[in-house]
Parts: sequence; C-alpha cells; structure tokens
Amino acid sequence: YKTDPGMHSCSTCTNKPEHSTYTGTGGNSSNCTFECDLGYGGADCSSCPPGTYQDGTSSECMPCQNSIPNSKYTGSAGNSSNCPFDCDPGHGGSDCNPCVAGKYKTDPGM
Repeated sequence: YKTDPGMHSCSTCTNKPEHSTYTGTGGNSSNCTFECDLGYGGADCSSCPPGTYQDGTSSECMPCQNSIPNSKYTGSAGNSSNCPFDCDPGHGGSDCNPCVAGKYKTDPGM
C-alpha cells in the first residue's frame, strides 16, 4: 500500500488473515484486498464447518451437495463435490447401503 502521494516505495500490507492470499493493494495497512484459501471463509478466513465448502467464487462457506442417503458430512472442502462424509452406523460400502441380515456396523465410515 502507499498512503503518501510523495512516497516512492510501497509498504507491506498487514491485514491478511491466515489461510488467505492478497489479491490487491490498499490505501493503508489494514484495507488491502485478500481472498480466503479454498475450504476457508468469512471475514477471518476460518475453516468452513463440516458439510460446507468454499471454492473461491465467494468468501462464504456454502452447503455441500455430494452426500448420499444414510451418511453424514465429516469435514469441509474446496468444492461442492468433494466434501468428505461417512456412512451412518448400520450402513456401509461406497453407497452406504444398509448392512445385510446378520451383519452390523457400529462405527461411522465406509
């Protein structure tokens, strides 16, 4: 940033939170523009909560869309089709189908 029209060199910005990248300049140390890294959102670029994502098109965490029936999200991601999830207890496999007769599953996961 550069505050004084007579200054010949620019000063370093200081307002970028962790998990972000500067995208522009500013008129003072606290208003340089930045963008949150993928999977982080909000004004402070905090980690998106489980079941949400931030893909760089917005600064906000958006709801994931890739879960399947009988599952729960376990984390966040950088895009809507890559949010991690585990099968509910009593369900397993890549499609989280119910366990067959005589089988059980107590832990979440695939």
